[in-house]
Amino acid sequence: MDRDLVEQAQRGDREAFAILARTHGDRLMSIAQRILRDVGRAEDAVQQTLVIAWRELPSLRDPDRFDAWLVMGGFAGERGTSQQMTVEIYDPAANTWTAAPDMHEGRVFASTTTLPDGRILIVGGHGPVVDGDIYDPSTGTWTSTDARNVGAEYVVSVLLADGTVFVTAGNGVGAILDPATRSWSPVDDGPAMPAIRSATALEDGRVLFVGLDVTQTASPAELFDPAALR
Repeated sequence: MDRDLVEQAQRGDREAFAILARTHGDRLMSIAQRILRDVGRAEDAVQQTLVIAWRELPSLRDPDRFDAWLVMGGFAGERGTSQQMTVEIYDPAANTWTAAPDMHEGRVFASTTTLPDGRILIVGGHGPVVDGDIYDPSTGTWTSTDARNVGAEYVVSVLLADGTVFVTAGNGVGAILDPATRSWSPVDDGPAMPAIRSATALEDGRVLFVGLDVTQTASPAELFDPAALR
């Protein structure tokens, strides 16, 4: 049941996502209250989680793992005035949550990318100067990357065919991260569109970016070819 709804939501079906949100909302609220111990802050955290889930859903490769989210960061303080570094990992098989070490930076609306070696990259969510935290599940530790100014706080990230990660806010610039060296290369001719909603790596190595038109009458799209930068 969830898989069908997830696949529909990945194609932009808002009603399917609304059903998923209602189905999982109580559990999310329970988790948020347990962590934050405040109803108002918990409601903010759940709302933030659902916004992120809607934005990142097109990049979910296995719809059966919809529940297997790495829950990290978020708002705290009076109606969300500070960003959190806390992390919990959900095990869908055991239906349990386990606290993980904090990230090095507080983040909100960050973008996540699973690297080929199983590590998880977290980027963005705390200012226009983007740096990353890389989580290694085998050791339970975080490693920081260098920083790069991309001119916007909220970004999307996508794994490229060569194992590097392209990060952009849709403002015409971006950067490519090499996880092996944790260093960035600038991109001065990136996608330019309002509110990028998804970034999908295609089989030919190009990346399809889809934005969100606030009028909801059209969805702007743009193809980006990383090979043209080499």
